[in-house]
Parts: sequence; structure tokens; C-alpha cells
Amino acid sequence: MLTERQSQILNAIVDEYIHTALPVSSGMVFDKGIFDVSCPTIRNEMADLTGMGYLAQPHTSAGRVPTEKGYRLFVDILISEGSAAGSVKRDSANKKSSISGEKIMDKARRVSRDTNDLVIFVDEEDGEVKYFGLRKVFENPEFKTHAAVVSMLGELERFEDYVEAVEKYLARDLEIFIGSENPFFENTEYSMISARINNNIIAVLGPMRMDYKINLSLLERI
Repeated sequence: MLTERQSQILNAIVDEYIHTALPVSSGMVFDKGIFDVSCPTIRNEMADLTGMGYLAQPHTSAGRVPTEKGYRLFVDILISEGSAAGSVKRDSANKKSSISGEKIMDKARRVSRDTNDLVIFVDEEDGEVKYFGLRKVFENPEFKTHAAVVSMLGELERFEDYVEAVEKYLARDLEIFIGSENPFFENTEYSMISARINNNIIAVLGPMRMDYKINLSLLERI
């Protein structure tokens, strides 16, 4: 169980890393001016968070980055505090009977304009899969190498083979898969958030460093 201060420090680190893609040091957290404690105290708390598996230290002298466990707690706190996730679940039942698959696909296109991640549209009835924003997701620093791009493309090719399993794994109105939780991808460095409307799925796929707040908000508005 984390203390309130540890949770706040973890939240600050995840939020900073999401926006900079750079390891976060205790000095960077201290400079935010939101903690009424010294920099050494923050450093000690970060060391404890690392020991508990919420943070990792890429290099001996570097700052910390969130782990899959850290991102999961970050997202769980977002949801428990009444994030967009709750609204997706409440509103979707009212939309199901009146929105056609074509209109849902148009909504997927609009979501892709406002996220830096890939948007996937799945029509379960005819097995159609479409991708929007592929170029944008490759602009993330996680895909700066040729190998990373090839890995993602390979995963997307295999994803189309799993369309029949989508109904099983994406049965709820909202699903959030972080890293190894994702049943569709072998690469554990991605996260995916999906929303269901009728027999259609809109999913946002990107690095674990994706902006969960924005992506949840975008799916709330579909």
C-alpha cells in the first residue's frame, strides 16, 4: 500500500514522463513546487517506489521511468477519481441502437485527429479492420528505430487474425490493456484502450507512455 505522498509522487512522475519521454529525476519533481518536502526526501520516496516495482531506473545516474505496474496504478487512480472511463460506460447504452457502423468509423477518424496514437476501427459483423493515424503513432520516440516500426507493423498484421476473438476480449463497453495485459500483441511495450458501440470497436493503441487522460476523454465523446 502506497502512502498518499508516494501516490502523488508517482502520479507526478508518470505525468511528466508521458509528456517528455525523458527519465524523471527527483530534482524535476521537486521543481514542480507541489510537494512540501525536500529533494532528498523525494529521492528516497522514488527509491522506495522503484523497490516496489512502480518505477525503473534505466541507467545508474538517470532518473526514473514508470513501469507497467506504475502505469496500471496511475490509470486505476484516474478511473477511481471519476475519469472519462465512467462516462463511457454510462453513456454507451444510450447510443447503441442509433449509431450505424459507418458513423462509428467516422468517429474513429475524428479521434485519430486528436491523439498521437493509432486508432483501430473493428466491425465484428464483417471482420473489417481499419487503421487511422499510423504515421502519427510512428512519430512517437518509441518508434525511432527501424526495428520498432517493423515490430509494430508485424503486430498489426497479426491483430487482423484475431478479429474473431475481439468479442471475447473486448466484451465490455470499455477495456484498458497496459503492456503484457494485452491479449492481442506479443510486444509488451504497448497500451490499448477500447470502447464498444454495437458490434463495433474503436481502440487507441500506442506506447505505454500514451496520454491516458486524453485518450479516455476522446473515447468518452464518441
